[in-house]
Amino acid sequence: MRKTHRLTLLLLINASLSHAAPQRLRIAARIGEAGVARFGPVEARKGQSVTLYAVLTQGKIYYTDAPALKDPHQIDKARIRPFKESKYTSLKWSQIEPLPHHTKTASPNFGNPAYSNAKLFGKEHGKWLGYDKIEYKKTELDHKLSNFTIKEIIPSDPWPKTQGLGTMRYQIEVEGLNWRQKTDGVEATERGGIKTTVFRVSYRDRDDWVGWLTSYFNVPNVFGSAGMGRRHQTDKHQGADCADVIIGGLRKAGARIEYTSVTGLYRLATPITEILLLNSEGLFKTDKLGAPLEAQRLRFGSEIQRGDIMVINYAGLPISKRLWDHVAVVGDDQGEEGIFDPKDPVYHMGYLYGLTEEEAGEGWPKYVQFLRLKQKHLKDIKKKTIN
Repeated sequence: MRKTHRLTLLLLINASLSHAAPQRLRIAARIGEAGVARFGPVEARKGQSVTLYAVLTQGKIYYTDAPALKDPHQIDKARIRPFKESKYTSLKWSQIEPLPHHTKTASPNFGNPAYSNAKLFGKEHGKWLGYDKIEYKKTELDHKLSNFTIKEIIPSDPWPKTQGLGTMRYQIEVEGLNWRQKTDGVEATERGGIKTTVFRVSYRDRDDWVGWLTSYFNVPNVFGSAGMGRRHQTDKHQGADCADVIIGGLRKAGARIEYTSVTGLYRLATPITEILLLNSEGLFKTDKLGAPLEAQRLRFGSEIQRGDIMVINYAGLPISKRLWDHVAVVGDDQGEEGIFDPKDPVYHMGYLYGLTEEEAGEGWPKYVQFLRLKQKHLKDIKKKTIN
């Protein structure tokens, strides 16, 4: 009699476990058409496909349509079940993204919608104010399967010239008969911005450090972005200012450097030109008053090249008392062939729209100086590319 009762009790326990709510919902992803899906942020290169998978766990069982899975080690296939066996009744994917600047929340600099941790312009330019509050939005995607594939980043707001590159975050929500689970989304924020627990996919142009820099498209400009190392807003893809986005791209490419200001870049790079005037006509040496004196034609590939750093002082625009107002990175030779000219593209953090690619001569006439990364940092980048 007692054995019968025990058997009945065990059957009831097993039955209740089979219908229990799943313990955890996560997103895993794999790059390409084969291989293993993994948890954590994805760094993909232009042209690669990224497939996202919903993963529900219950005890030691993984419900997912991923063909293979690591968590962090390879999961035995005997522990993987098709996602439909989780008995879910509805499923919803959404993309989570920052708004490029303030729209609903108050700006710390009155009348200026740009995100900023510090005072913008005036006598107190650069004074620390505390972490600004970045705005985020959730956009439901028209996709109801437990996995889907992306090949580029498509923001819902018209960020300029992203070319399918940059960063996007994703959330999934799943319901069953007596349970509901969701991954972190817009509500998962901390003092610097969105948490790293919100699933991130970043697409870059290529494998050199400027390519890694392009993974910061769709990351908002935050003047005075802050933090240390991996806790920095830039490392977390929460926000970056003009100097920090350069450091972020270099760090992702393998350079072992810490975050710094525009002036601090001189510790990492060596000047390869004197200070020149750049306007819509070209580059010029100047007289003592800063007026154009002699045209300068820098040969692309030797005297100047992709990845050189261009520090900027806006002529006639008193932004601050600092020598340098801004900084950009030289892109490819797309203007006059073999010569750096105002038509060649540079990458920089735009005032209201984050990382931007635009012609070097666009905007105000500016005094510029070109720097080149020191060899020890270039060697670190080369090692990661080879590996």
